[in-house]
Amino acid sequence: MDVQSILSTLSARPSQHPDCCCSLSIDLLDCLLSHVPKSPSIILSCGAGTGLLERLLLERSQRQVNIYGIEVPSCVNKYLSAERMLRVRSTTDLHSEALLADALIFCYPRPETLLLQKYLANFVSGTLHTAIVLTHYDDHLGAKAILMTFFTQVDVVQHSGLPEFEKLIVATQVR
Repeated sequence: MDVQSILSTLSARPSQHPDCCCSLSIDLLDCLLSHVPKSPSIILSCGAGTGLLERLLLERSQRQVNIYGIEVPSCVNKYLSAERMLRVRSTTDLHSEALLADALIFCYPRPETLLLQKYLANFVSGTLHTAIVLTHYDDHLGAKAILMTFFTQVDVVQHSGLPEFEKLIVATQVR
């Protein structure tokens, strides 16, 4: 199914898609777009998987956002153009382009890789001003605690377009 077909099937009600870790809805896309900067600011999605969420954000914004995915080579990029998918050698490696990012997105970051902590510790002093985490309800307090180490404003967004078992956390105002 192509991206336009997927986008046309989305509604306000969140639904799961086999190519995305988090549930998807039009409301989620709009909520995310309200929290990220417009182009030319750089948005990196760390652990982009197939690139579906990132491509949906590109299309929904009418390409008004400048988003790139970061993923390991073994993960098949189905949706982003090749130049929008940056590669790292392993799930614990960081991509140096994050130094230029205005916003970072993490969709279901695995706690054991410490990826969220590593990116923030290494790149919060650059141009970064927003970090967004989409995660399962059971993991959101841990993610929120990590974000609070680096940001003064950390919010669990209500009415984010996600189902009750998933949470969207937005962090701004770097310490």
